[in-house]
Amino acid sequence: LSGAKHPELRFESKARFGILHVQVSLDGIQWSDAWHKYNHAKVDPGFEPVAVNLSAWVGQKQLFIRFNYNPHYYSTGYWQVRKLALTEHVSLPVVKAPVNLGPAHLKATGAWVYSSKTAEYSLNKPAHADIVVTSSGYHKLVPKVRVDISGLTTPTLTFSCRRAGTTAMNIDVSADEGATWHPLAVTNPTSAVIWRYMSVDMGAYKGHKGLLIRPSGRPGNKTYWWQVRDLRVANKFVFPLVNADTKPGLSQWKLDTGWHANAAGGYIERKVDALGHYSYAYLQVAFNLKTVKKPKLRFEDSGKQPTLYVQVSNDGIIWQQYTVPGPATTSTWTARAVDISDFGGSPTAYVRISAHISAKDKYLRVRKLTISKK
Repeated sequence: LSGAKHPELRFESKARFGILHVQVSLDGIQWSDAWHKYNHAKVDPGFEPVAVNLSAWVGQKQLFIRFNYNPHYYSTGYWQVRKLALTEHVSLPVVKAPVNLGPAHLKATGAWVYSSKTAEYSLNKPAHADIVVTSSGYHKLVPKVRVDISGLTTPTLTFSCRRAGTTAMNIDVSADEGATWHPLAVTNPTSAVIWRYMSVDMGAYKGHKGLLIRPSGRPGNKTYWWQVRDLRVANKFVFPLVNADTKPGLSQWKLDTGWHANAAGGYIERKVDALGHYSYAYLQVAFNLKTVKKPKLRFEDSGKQPTLYVQVSNDGIIWQQYTVPGPATTSTWTARAVDISDFGGSPTAYVRISAHISAKDKYLRVRKLTISKK
């Protein structure tokens, strides 16, 4: 490796009932692990690509490399390796923020799968080697992307996720080319059907021009999984204040996962996702109620049997909930008036409408939202 800069050992492997190691040595006598993977699959796990970082041995004119397999069940265990190559590591291209991170930037590798139909990244089988970081910092087989956030003043990562089973879920970042990774967001949503929206401050990495970002997880067994979608790196959303008796424009709404602005129709719409999963989601706007003593929230809605709630907050953290009398059950528009006098005089009142939509043929539409002074 005397002429190498960032050497990698690449290959495809599969092992059943045991641990497969890549080991290196300078003298052929003393060996150390550069990579390993444990697999306890009861069926053939299939070949997966592996990239082992050998940068720790740059400059060596002679390096011994070997594969070592420790089976657990000698009668049924085995390992196979193919397509071996010693190459230079190809650095990920830099993506300039603000950006929505999709398949053009975040390639699904290893045990990860990307669905173009639902725009979701899924980890749906045990992949322990995908989440283990060794002292040599080998490249992990998870989707990752390099993002330039130097142009952001309040860098923030937002995404939605859900899980099945006791599955730990992280969004990790690395500021040193993947040598070390740190959890930026650790979340454990409790539902397999309801998406949880997350917003994470990235201020500690402000000004970084090549920050690596990746989702990671540890499924407990082959029936567990977790999914992530709608990843975005951008400045923190700052709500433009809307005065009473003024209807906020569509651009002044903050739309959670699944909400869409219909400019032609002048309304905000929420439909269930493509697979018909249950979903809680909200749309949100901020009002200036400093001169309003007894404000009323007025809007029109239509839909097919959604459960509808209005929530109001002074700080965006603690919310007071108001139940809208009667769900919208037809395609006609229904006028609403919700008394939110508890927030009269507030310089900033965050208002959001949340919906629980339970089937893929249900929807909710909202328009003409405003705060009246009486």
